[in-house]
Amino acid sequence: MKNLFTKLVKATLFLFILLAFIYSNAANTHTGTYCPNFCSEPPIPPTAFGVTGGGSYCQGGVGVPVGVDNSETGVIYTLYEDNVTTGQTVAGSNGSPITFGNQVVSDLNVYHTFTVKGTNVAGTTDMNSWTQIVQLQSYDDQVEIQPMQIR
Repeated sequence: MKNLFTKLVKATLFLFILLAFIYSNAANTHTGTYCPNFCSEPPIPPTAFGVTGGGSYCQGGVGVPVGVDNSETGVIYTLYEDNVTTGQTVAGSNGSPITFGNQVVSDLNVYHTFTVKGTNVAGTTDMNSWTQIVQLQSYDDQVEIQPMQIR
């Protein structure tokens, strides 16, 4: 009987050790990439925000502002005129609007489309709207109005 009791205690102890080992390995199982010192979310591309500003200004004027209504830290925003980069970039600031300042166009009475792209380590995103700017021609002709005499 003593021999049977000893065998049962050993078997029970072995079973507990085996279950503990299985449970600890199951809890430490990783899916995907193993990262022993740190794990982080993969980077995501910039969020698309609205382009602000635009409009018209008189010939020889200072132009009108163009910006983005929101921005993200770690994103560089680039301004484009008619799908060609202007070379102007602005760094984003978490949740703050940004501006590229006043923009002027070279020709008169022609609408130019301004767009913005945001770039970070995960990619580039077109902002979800655009704006247009037109420089209106000024007319210097003066018209002289003379009073009419009624008889």
